[in-house]
Amino acid sequence: MPKGIDEPENYFAGWHSQRPVLAVMGEYSAGKSTLLNYLLGTNVFPTRITATNYPPIWLTYADTPYGIAIGADAPPLTFDPIDINDYSGSAYLALRVALPIPLLRDIDIIDTPGISDVRLTKKSLHMFAPFLDAVIWCSNISQAWRQTEVSMWRSFPKPLHQRSLLVLTQCDKLRNLPDVEKVMKRVTHETKTLFAQRLAVSIDTASKAEQAKGAADRDDLLKASNISALQTALTVIVTDAKAACLARPDIATPTLSPTHASQATSHSSQTQLKKGPLHTPKETTRHPTSKKESDMAKVDISKLAEIGGFIGACLVDSETGLMMASDGGGDLDLEAAGAANTEVVKAKLSAIEMLGLDDHIDDILITLGKQFHLIRPLEKTPTVFLYVALDKKSANLGMARVQVKNVEKTLAI
Repeated sequence: MPKGIDEPENYFAGWHSQRPVLAVMGEYSAGKSTLLNYLLGTNVFPTRITATNYPPIWLTYADTPYGIAIGADAPPLTFDPIDINDYSGSAYLALRVALPIPLLRDIDIIDTPGISDVRLTKKSLHMFAPFLDAVIWCSNISQAWRQTEVSMWRSFPKPLHQRSLLVLTQCDKLRNLPDVEKVMKRVTHETKTLFAQRLAVSIDTASKAEQAKGAADRDDLLKASNISALQTALTVIVTDAKAACLARPDIATPTLSPTHASQATSHSSQTQLKKGPLHTPKETTRHPTSKKESDMAKVDISKLAEIGGFIGACLVDSETGLMMASDGGGDLDLEAAGAANTEVVKAKLSAIEMLGLDDHIDDILITLGKQFHLIRPLEKTPTVFLYVALDKKSANLGMARVQVKNVEKTLAI
């Protein structure tokens, strides 16, 4: 970690260790704000955030909104997000804004200024590169994939390329579908090693679909917008980013001293300062004690510990996030892992239903650098699943799958 306790990288590293992180990037007027507001389900700020005035804004979840301004040459300050207009300009490297928005429960999102802004150099954006799980790169389809975009994106680490999504925005501005397909063909050829996936979407058309009076009109507009493909791609990004986050070691985030906190009051007499350390733990789902919880001890999954390379395991209800049983774990937070992977199971079950497949999921495998994460929905109760973490070096994956299946047969839910 950097030497000084107030170094910006110390904050970024701490936040990244505790939360999956997605950045939205692209040139000025590429439709980043429109896309971000649609995904979040609301306009993020009451006044328009322009590319030329604001540093990157790191959005995260909190029940009560708060902000943290990370200065280039000054200690961090807390602020009320309502007063964000007071924190523009080159004096700040980043603004951390916590809001009660559902998508932010799953992943932090960094909204970056347009890369055509001369103030925002490669160096300033590269400061965030080590702390990103994925990027959604927005490019206006009318001028898709300009040389300035190519130059900037190629300067980012190659592993990040393979986890990121290129979105061609405002596809409704082209005259017809063949024009869109022509641009997509060119861009796909030019970016074949630079992104995991490419999509052309129209957020304006998707927004019109929400206002449509008839179901047929709504369905036609949604299809034309291609928004479902974007939502599916986002689900994959969130799922993979959550898995990567669970495998990261926790890094403590520096606390905000009383001296730093008091300086923030000069910006607004109405600012409500966040008390205590600026440390957001990994999200877990906790539920009040109930009869269902008291029955957890009756579910025995201890046989899973006999699997080679066993790290930990739990039995989870994907509908509630409730962990019904657990064994082992060590440094792995099983409750957080179970809660995070509920969305994986929901997405897979939903996909099978949408495809009209008369079938079931045997298991879902997530392969990390040092671990296997094996998820097995129960055959009789698919919304309940076994989650097993294994050490990659010592695990026999084929045998592990057989053993997990055998343990499932012994469970009485």
